[in-house]
Amino acid sequence: MSDKQSSLQKIQHTGGLYRRLLRSHLLVAGIGLFMLAVSIGILYSMRAATLYAAQVRSPSARTSAVALQGVQKSLAALRGWVALGDEEFKAERAAAWNQEIDPAIAELERLSTHWDDQADLALLEQAQKRLRGLKKTQWWIEDLAQTPGNEPARTIVRFELDPIAEHITGTLNLLIHLTANSSAPGNRTQLLLDLVDLRLSFSRCQLLLSQIIDQQQDVDMPTYHALVATAKQQFDNAVGRSDTTNLEQKALIANLNDEFRAYHHLASEAVQLSQSPEANVALSMLSGDAVPAARDVTMLLGELSNNQAALMRHDAQALAAKGSRWLGFSFVLGIGMLGITYVVSRRNAAAIARPIATIASATEPHRSRTRNLNRSVNGYPSASPLAIDAGGLSSFITFRLEILSRSQNVNRSCLYSKSCVASRVFSE
Repeated sequence: MSDKQSSLQKIQHTGGLYRRLLRSHLLVAGIGLFMLAVSIGILYSMRAATLYAAQVRSPSARTSAVALQGVQKSLAALRGWVALGDEEFKAERAAAWNQEIDPAIAELERLSTHWDDQADLALLEQAQKRLRGLKKTQWWIEDLAQTPGNEPARTIVRFELDPIAEHITGTLNLLIHLTANSSAPGNRTQLLLDLVDLRLSFSRCQLLLSQIIDQQQDVDMPTYHALVATAKQQFDNAVGRSDTTNLEQKALIANLNDEFRAYHHLASEAVQLSQSPEANVALSMLSGDAVPAARDVTMLLGELSNNQAALMRHDAQALAAKGSRWLGFSFVLGIGMLGITYVVSRRNAAAIARPIATIASATEPHRSRTRNLNRSVNGYPSASPLAIDAGGLSSFITFRLEILSRSQNVNRSCLYSKSCVASRVFSE
């Protein structure tokens, strides 16, 4: 009885059946919620990594490539403008900066706030600085390219040599015409031949000079100098035979002498300028300033794009590995949850079933007495009605009524005991 009493007291201290059932269900639900919270935390981590790769890494690599492509387009358009002077190249260069380079750099600057690599931040800062310098250099080259001062040698030829050459050619034609139609005495044939040869040599000098100024690769400078010397010798020969000419022809030959000296001086200056680095200022700035700056920017943006692409691949591999680990962990977590739930449910079921077993054990003596009385009543020896007289029948009935009354009293006592124990066990 002492074990039963201690069990009953323990049940009373730990609460009733309702409370224990509630605690058991809440414990199982709490285990499930804990497992769910762990799963949600892991899924949130994977979601954050996926969003970072999709919203930062991939756009960074793609935008760097767009800026790199824009730099190459702007440089190609600038070359076309310097070489050909077509206005479409100016529009292409402006579009490359306004639609590709500047928006891409602004987007990279926005994305860089989420970067965790200091090396990439330094690369972006250097690229921005070089791009500002490149943009200014390209603007100067574009503004200078098609101006007269861009090519000093061509300017000399266009504005100084060409008028002199036209005047020399016209004077030679007039001298040839006057010599052919002159009535002055003397041999004019040799003078006429010298003037025709001089005109031919001078025309060839003009052609070679134009090729030199245009910087054609097949121009032979010794040939040009030899042709200039031949023209000078032919002119000296014509001057030496001027004794057979009239006053008008002599004045024209003296004028030719001055024009030839001026032409020779300016042609030498133009040739010298065409062979110098400043022959084309815009082209010189393009090759000396813009191309190296574009090369540096290309290297920086290319390195930045490669770094972001490599980090994107690394993040993708890490995300795939994390997904594989999560699958394994989910399997282990599920098995663990089932095991823990089984152990906890079994322990709680045993704790809940223990009071019921205690009640059944406490009411066992009452049930035994009831069964014994019932067996005593039901086991009374039957007698034949013919063998029982009137007095015996009255005694038999009186005995049975007494047995039934005692049995009812025992049942009421048993029910009362059960209710007492139950009220103590299941009380709140």
